[in-house]
Amino acid sequence: MRESFVPDAVFLGIVVALPLAVLATLICVLLTRVKARKDSGVELAGKASTAPAQDATNSAALNQETNKASMLIDVHSHDTAHANLALEAQIKTAEALGNVTALSGLYLELARARATSGDDKGAQVALRSAAGMGAKHGPKSAHAYARLELAGAAYRAGDLTSACEHWQIARTAFQESGQKQDQSRVDTLMRDNGCPTDWVLTDF
Repeated sequence: MRESFVPDAVFLGIVVALPLAVLATLICVLLTRVKARKDSGVELAGKASTAPAQDATNSAALNQETNKASMLIDVHSHDTAHANLALEAQIKTAEALGNVTALSGLYLELARARATSGDDKGAQVALRSAAGMGAKHGPKSAHAYARLELAGAAYRAGDLTSACEHWQIARTAFQESGQKQDQSRVDTLMRDNGCPTDWVLTDF
């Protein structure tokens, strides 16, 4: 009986131990794979977190530059609009106070502000007001400069006759205000553009 029991016990031990060994091997393999996947996941996560961070930095820089450009445009537009409104308010104040000698210069500045903002028609209206107020109330210099700009606009539009008329009036206004250099400059413009000679060199 003993001789048959020993082999049976050994066999039984082998039967029990073998599955345990296989199970232990499988667990080791599984743990190894899990660790490898985890390490790989950490590396990928690190790369993924770095890429969006870099993209976010680049995007933030681009947005900052875009915002700067937009701010510059907005500031310029705001300043131009503010200048127009301020000049219009000053004109109304001058009219209300009866300060007519200030109107020609104010209308001239308004014309330039409107031209800067691209309002060419509004600029022409303001220039005509500047010329009219300057001719009626002075000062002669503001009247002359308004006529010069009206002449330039007429010349660019191909209306040389009107340009010559405005130059002639500007020339006279400069002469009356004692601005000899500006008067000579207008004389040259008239000669160079073929204005009637009897409009030039008559006041000595």
